[in-house]
Amino acid sequence: MTTDEVMKKIREAVKAVKEAGVPDDLRVTAFEKSFEALIGATATSGSSGRQEEARPPSASSPSLDAISARLGLDSGLIEEIYYVDGERLGLALAPSKFDSKKAAATQEIALLVAAGRQAGGWEEWTPVTHIRSVCKDNGRFDAANFATTIKRMGDVFSFRGKARQLEVRVTRPGYEQAANLARDLSGA
Repeated sequence: MTTDEVMKKIREAVKAVKEAGVPDDLRVTAFEKSFEALIGATATSGSSGRQEEARPPSASSPSLDAISARLGLDSGLIEEIYYVDGERLGLALAPSKFDSKKAAATQEIALLVAAGRQAGGWEEWTPVTHIRSVCKDNGRFDAANFATTIKRMGDVFSFRGKARQLEVRVTRPGYEQAANLARDLSGA
């Protein structure tokens, strides 16, 4: 199956879940079952028979719908958290929504930025330099402690690279925490 075909199936599954009016707590499962039915359930892994996670390929057009599907959140809530400007994903939240302590706010921003960019298909690994820039834009950048704060996020990120080349990848528990954080910050 080509990348374009996979993206088409993802969009079809997202649309099916939306049109069916599935309750928020069942959206992830409904998406998985819908996607599985659309592709013919060919991607099982190991002896557990569990379906592999459907991730939008980064080479295709990124979208808020893909973030909604991956985080299992309503698209309206996702639009309260993120916006797309051309090819750029941004945080739509007011800086005052984030924790008043810079370290905690940095971690909130880092998780939302990385989860959004990766779930939406912008990239598989998020450069920490990008997270740094978003923290600066939101007035939550602490130059003296930034690297240490990010490196303390091993429960939600995998890391690769060093110093200015450091990149993060969101783990499964990281996506769950990102979804919870999005709900909390949006007041849902």
